[in-house]
Amino acid sequence: GFCEEVCKLFPAIRRIRRWEPIDWRGVYLLALASGVGFGISESITYGSSYNGIQTAGIYAVRFISCVALHAIWSGAAAITLFNRQDDLHGVGTLEYLWRLLRIVSVPMVLHGLYDTLLKKQMGSIALVTALVSFGWMAFQFERMHQRETSTELATTI
Repeated sequence: GFCEEVCKLFPAIRRIRRWEPIDWRGVYLLALASGVGFGISESITYGSSYNGIQTAGIYAVRFISCVALHAIWSGAAAITLFNRQDDLHGVGTLEYLWRLLRIVSVPMVLHGLYDTLLKKQMGSIALVTALVSFGWMAFQFERMHQRETSTELATTI
């Protein structure tokens, strides 16, 4: 889980580490795009392992919900990355990995729980996990939007 979430977040990490100006929306969009690409790749991999002998529902789950969920998980991690970007500078390898773990921990746990529930044929609880994932990403997005709005109000006064 850790490796997968960090790999999806890598374009955003690279952009932040280059010390070029980028706002939270740019980091978020980079991670969303990376998550979509990863979700499509994973869906193709899973779909090819079924060799066309499964029902259409499994392909819909893989190609629609999993792609969207990968984008949601990487987007949520990107917002956390943006908020903690200073944590990634000037530290050793082990400390760097620990800080990355803290950045991707919530999406990593949600992703692992979702996958496990699907493998155990617990679709309704997996759906709840997907909704919680969306809620987590929406909460973080709204919090960033409110910070941005309050900062704009403070500068105009």
